[in-house]
Amino acid sequence: MEKVAASGSSSRWSLSGFTALVTGGTRGIGHAVVEELAERGATVYTCSRNEAELNKRLQEWAAKGLQV
Repeated sequence: MEKVAASGSSSRWSLSGFTALVTGGTRGIGHAVVEELAERGATVYTCSRNEAELNKRLQEWAAKGLQV
């Protein structure tokens, strides 16, 4: 089991070069999905019903160096 866990490096699951669209990405599960995909290298597009909340999240993600 240790060997399997140790081989689960982030490079194995790289999403570099992929593009994702996540609706409702500023809250809850959508927010978690946006961050996970972006941290793994995907370019992520998202939307929200609340423009102010979306702008706040976009600033947070940019500060983390995420491509959203």
